[in-house]
Amino acid sequence: MDIIGELGYRRDGRTADQIRNVIYRLNAFPNAEGSAYLEQGNTKVLCAVYGPREPRQRSRQLEDRCFVNCQFSQALFAGTEQRRRQRGDRKANEHQRLIEKAMESVILTTSYARCQVDLFFEVLSADGSVLATCFNAATLALADAGIAMKGLPTAITVGLSDNQPCVDLSGREETASSPCITIGIMGKEDIVLMHLQNTVHSERLANMLEAAETACTKVNGLMETALMLHLQSAFNRAERRFAAPSVV
Repeated sequence: MDIIGELGYRRDGRTADQIRNVIYRLNAFPNAEGSAYLEQGNTKVLCAVYGPREPRQRSRQLEDRCFVNCQFSQALFAGTEQRRRQRGDRKANEHQRLIEKAMESVILTTSYARCQVDLFFEVLSADGSVLATCFNAATLALADAGIAMKGLPTAITVGLSDNQPCVDLSGREETASSPCITIGIMGKEDIVLMHLQNTVHSERLANMLEAAETACTKVNGLMETALMLHLQSAFNRAERRFAAPSVV
């Protein structure tokens, strides 16, 4: 099944280079140091950040930097496939390892020596690009927690339809696309995450990377706007709280 129809549009009406609608909410879980709720299309993820804090296992403590610990779980009703357990399956473990390695290269780990940063993910709805959505939710949650980072990385999933790259795949499109690649980019050319499903020719890979870079720039702009609005809202609340009472 082709992702793009005869008229040049996908099943949901998007063009090949168009991302899905993005809905976000920062500080979605007040008990955490930082948190974010993110929707990309029908994929919905909640991410909570705890730390930096002392590691529970002293054997994992690093003298010169912190380490990142991820816990990934998916609601039993989240996807179309029948799931027997929320966490611990092969795909969840794979996502955990990928995000841990990526975030360790993004966070200024030397600023939090002998500490750990915990990231907890809950996938409420899985309709394609789950890894990319989790990565983007983690970026927003870390920024909300005030964790020092080298930049504001974003991720996107790219597939192919008749050798044409298609970005931000839905669940149906991921099933139809072969190959499929998830790429996390910080800045313009710094790739911090790459996860390839199936093999792809080097010539096609170059086109997929170019499409991913363009799409990540769009997502990055949305995330910067989200953080600026969140900071402005927090500043306004603090200003009202500490404003001097009016004298009558």
